[in-house]
Amino acid sequence: RLDELKQEQANVLEIRQADRLYNDLNRITQIGDDWIIDGKMQGETYGYTFSPLWPTAHAERLLFRKVPKVILLSATIVRKTLDLLGIPSPDSLLLDQASGFDPNRAPVYLFGPSKIDFRATEGQLVEQAARMDMLISRRLDRKGIIHTVSYARQKDIVSRSQFSNYMLAPPSYSLAGAVTAFREAGPPKILASPALTTGYDFAGRAAEYQFLLKMMFIDGRSNILKARSASDPDYLPYLTAQDFQQTCGRIMRAPDDRGECVSPETRILTGALRWLPAASLRVGDLLLGFDEHRTSKHAPRTYKWSNVIKCKTSIMSRVRVVHSEGELICTPNHPWLTHHLSRRTANWVRADELHIGMRLFKALEPWSDPSTVNEGWLAGFYDGEGSISFRTGRRNPNVMGLMLSQNEGITLNHAMQILEELGFSTYDRLLEEGTTGTNGLTSTAPHVRKKLLGGLPSILRFLGQVRPVRLLDKFMRSERAEKLLAIACPRVVAVERLADGPITSLQTSTATYLAEGFGAHNTIVLDAHANWFLKKHRALFTAEFLRRVRYSNGPPPTPPALDSVPA
Repeated sequence: RLDELKQEQANVLEIRQADRLYNDLNRITQIGDDWIIDGKMQGETYGYTFSPLWPTAHAERLLFRKVPKVILLSATIVRKTLDLLGIPSPDSLLLDQASGFDPNRAPVYLFGPSKIDFRATEGQLVEQAARMDMLISRRLDRKGIIHTVSYARQKDIVSRSQFSNYMLAPPSYSLAGAVTAFREAGPPKILASPALTTGYDFAGRAAEYQFLLKMMFIDGRSNILKARSASDPDYLPYLTAQDFQQTCGRIMRAPDDRGECVSPETRILTGALRWLPAASLRVGDLLLGFDEHRTSKHAPRTYKWSNVIKCKTSIMSRVRVVHSEGELICTPNHPWLTHHLSRRTANWVRADELHIGMRLFKALEPWSDPSTVNEGWLAGFYDGEGSISFRTGRRNPNVMGLMLSQNEGITLNHAMQILEELGFSTYDRLLEEGTTGTNGLTSTAPHVRKKLLGGLPSILRFLGQVRPVRLLDKFMRSERAEKLLAIACPRVVAVERLADGPITSLQTSTATYLAEGFGAHNTIVLDAHANWFLKKHRALFTAEFLRRVRYSNGPPPTPPALDSVPA
C-alpha cells in the first residue's frame, strides 16, 4: 500500500503516516519473547503499547552507542537508576554532590494525621482538610500549591476547605491559563491541581508553600508495570520515589529562595541580650527571635527563643536600605518586617521590593555592654534589692515587670540618679507597713517600690546594658511569650544596589531574629503513608532530598513568611 501511495502521488501527510506505520509493524515483527503488550482505549479507538520487560539490553545500542565515558546528571539519580540501565557497579562512579540549595530553606514536613487512600474514612478526610486549613491560615500572606493527585480529590478538597474562595481548581483542559492567572495573582491565591508535579516551576514568590494531599503511588495495573513489578519488587517504589522528589522541588528553583542574609557587621540580638556582629555567631547560639506571623487572626507576634542553625559568610550581591534613622546592608531577597500605620499590620517585604515611604518595623534600639562604674554598681544594687516578674498583666498575663524595693534615703537616690543618666524612668509607689505585695509577702516597714517604665523594650535594654547577673539569669531561664511591639517605624528613603561583597547567611530555628533592632520555602505532606514509605525505601531517595525531610508528630515549625497581620 505504501508503494501504491507513492505511485499515486498521494499527499505528503498520507505517505508519512503510512511510512511510519510500516516501520512500526516491521519493528513489531522483530521483538523478542520478553516484550510486553498492553492494550487500552485511547479516545474512541483501541491502542496497543509494546515495551521490553527491561530496557537494559537496548541501552547500549540506543543510548550509550559505544561512547567510552558518559556523564549522567540528575537531581534524583540513585544506584537503582544505574541498575535499571544495566550499568554494573564496577563500571560506574556515583557521586552524590551536595546541592547549592540549603535544605533548611525547603524542608519537607511529613505531617499526615492518617493514611489517605481509597479506604480513608469520612472522619480522616475531614481531619486532613482541617489540618491543611490550619496551616493555610498561617500563610495568608503568600501563595501556595495543593497537589491533589486526582481531579476527584481536587473537587473534594476544594469543597471541604474554608479557603476555597482563594483557590484556583482548573480542569485539565484549562490548566495552562490557570497557571498564568496564578502567577499574576497576589496572595493568598492557591492553585489546586493533580497536574503540577512536573513541567512547571514556581520560583521565588510565585509559590512559597505546597501541600501533597496523598502519596503519589504509581498505578501498577498495566501489563507492563505488572510484569516489571513481578520481576523487581522495588520498581514501583522507585518510580514513586522519583515522582515524590520531583514534586517536592516545584517551589525551590533557586539557591536564594527564602534566603535571609545580612552584612557581617550587622548586630544581632543574642539570648544573653548582647548585640553581636552576625559574622561572629556560631551554629547553636541562642538568639531572641519572634513569631514569623500571628497564631490567630487578632493575635500579635510574640518573642521566642531561637537557635542559629546556619551562619556562613561569603561574597554575594548586596543592596543598601537607607531609612530615616540609618541604613541596613543585606541581600536583595532579604525580607524585612514593615509596618502599615493606618492598618496597624506588619508585613514581610523583600529588600529589593521596598519602596520610598514604606515604614520599617523597629522593635528595639541596640545598646552596648556596661562600660562605667555606675552601671556595675547599679547591677549589684538591683541583684540585691530588685525583682523581675513574667506574669504581671491583667488583660494580657504575658507582661514582664522589673521592680526595685528600698527604703527612702541616699542609696535609693543614688540609684535613681544613675537610672536617669542612662535614660530610664520609673513609677513610684509608697507601700505602708503591713502591705501585701503581688508575691504574697507582707512588708514589715514602709518603703518605696520603683517600677521600670517603658515596657518590655526598656526592661530588655536594662538587663542587656546594666547586666544584673541574678535577674539576667532568671530572664534567660524563663519562657518567652511577650508581645512584639514597635518602638519606632523609620521611613524608607532609598534602596541602592551595591557591588558584590561579604554577606553572612544567617538562619535560625524560628526563621526570625532582630538585626539592628529591626525584624529581619516549604513542602508539607498530609498523608501518613509518606512516613512509612520514606523509612522503608530510603535507598531510593537521594541523600540531598533526605536532608530536607522533617518528621513531625505535631504541627510543623512555621516556615518563613511574608505575613500581613498585627505585629
